[in-house]
Amino acid sequence: MRKASFTRAALSLVAMSMLTLFSCSIPFFGKGRNPASNDNSKRMATVSGVLEYRNGCQAGYYKVMLKGLFENSGVQIETQTDVTGRFEFVAPPGKYLAQVVKEHCGTKETVELEKNTEHMFSFAVQETLLEERVDEAPAQGISRLPASVLIEQKK
Repeated sequence: MRKASFTRAALSLVAMSMLTLFSCSIPFFGKGRNPASNDNSKRMATVSGVLEYRNGCQAGYYKVMLKGLFENSGVQIETQTDVTGRFEFVAPPGKYLAQVVKEHCGTKETVELEKNTEHMFSFAVQETLLEERVDEAPAQGISRLPASVLIEQKK
């Protein structure tokens, strides 16, 4: 009986050793697992560009923002252009609303970024109308009344 228990203990020890070696070779359990950040950095898109100035907009430091659309709705990336209007940043792939603003000048465009690519954009910034300017417009009176007011209703 003693010999049988000794054999079982030896087999149990060998089985546990084999199980440990096997589990270390599986990427989920062992050291073979690749970090997620390494894979994510390979998927990012590089975005660079330059601004084109129209309608009295001056060169300078403009704010460039990407706001994610659809599956990237929580992503927002901001950067600033240099004096000449050049910018560069890294973003995850997907569709975005690109906004370029500074004082009274700016533009909005939708852009789509693909993974592992470099994108070059040229945004044309021009003067934008502010709400205050619309409110300052002279109020025009009603030039004529609608027909429903002028027609007398019979009882």
